[in-house]
Amino acid sequence: MKSLGLLLFIILTQSCLAQFKATRLDKHSVPKNIQYNGNILQAVRWTDTKGDKIVILTATDKTRSKGPVGGRDAALYAYQYLVSGDSIKQDMKGV
Repeated sequence: MKSLGLLLFIILTQSCLAQFKATRLDKHSVPKNIQYNGNILQAVRWTDTKGDKIVILTATDKTRSKGPVGGRDAALYAYQYLVSGDSIKQDMKGV
């Protein structure tokens, strides 16, 4: 969870320092060759000095915990990709 918070902090810090316009993507607009775990909660795309970027926030479905209490677990992920033509490279992943 700390990694996810750090990744979001970095992304938000970039947005404060560099003036660019992020565009929200629906799950059908995310390129098919991008791999991720879970279901897309939110996706955005922008261009900065390093190129075209896509960030995807996902969550897995709830599953039964393996602990003795019998709770439910889910995982949150954040991915950042650099898009260059037909090539997509994962820059960061936070869990």
